[in-house]
Amino acid sequence: FNNILIYWDFYLYTWMYKNKKISAVITARMGSTRLSAKMNLKFGNDVVLGSVIKRLMQSKLIDYFILATTTNQHDDKLISIANKYKIKTFRGDECDVLGRIFSAVTRNNPDTNIIVRACADNPLLMPSLVDNGIASLIDNNLDVITPFEINTLPFGFSMVSMTKECLEKINSNTQDKLYREHVENYCFEHSNEFNVGYQVANIHT
Repeated sequence: FNNILIYWDFYLYTWMYKNKKISAVITARMGSTRLSAKMNLKFGNDVVLGSVIKRLMQSKLIDYFILATTTNQHDDKLISIANKYKIKTFRGDECDVLGRIFSAVTRNNPDTNIIVRACADNPLLMPSLVDNGIASLIDNNLDVITPFEINTLPFGFSMVSMTKECLEKINSNTQDKLYREHVENYCFEHSNEFNVGYQVANIHT
C-alpha cells in the first residue's frame, strides 16, 4: 500500500458520514507518574477529562463517545465525570490500552465502523481537525490516519482514527507490550499490511 499525505485547510465539515458509525474512545486514567491525577485537575471551567469530552462532543461526525479507563479504584472518579456527560464507559487492564479500546467498542457499540483513539492528555484538541481526519480516512479508503508521525499540526490538536477492522487486526496479531500501549505503532511498523495516511497541515507560502 502507498502511504498518503492528507492536507487540512481551515474549514468545518457541514455533513455527517452517517453511512459509517463512528465511535470516539477516550482513554484516561488517574495513575500518571509524571503528573498525578491530572485527569481531574482544573482546566478552564472544567477538569481535564471533562474538557476533552466537551470538545469531542463538538465534532460533527462522531456518533458515540466511550470512556475507556482502568479497573483501579482511583479511576472511579473518571467514571463519575463520564456519567456527568452521559457517555458510555468501559474498565479494563491499566497496561493494555489496545485491549481497553477494543473491548470498549465491541461491548458498547459493536456495529461501529470507525474508531477515534482520543487520548485525554490532549484537552486542546480541535473538533474540526478530528473531523477532517475521520473524513480523510473514509474518503481515501485508509486503515488508519495519524497527525502524530509527521508533526506539522500543533501536537494534540487532532487524533488517530482507524477502521474497526484495523483495530481487530492489531488486537489479534500482537501481544507485544509496546503495541498494546501504543496501538497504531503496529501499523506504522508493518506498513506493508495497512493503508496508512498522515494528516498534515496545508501550509501556504
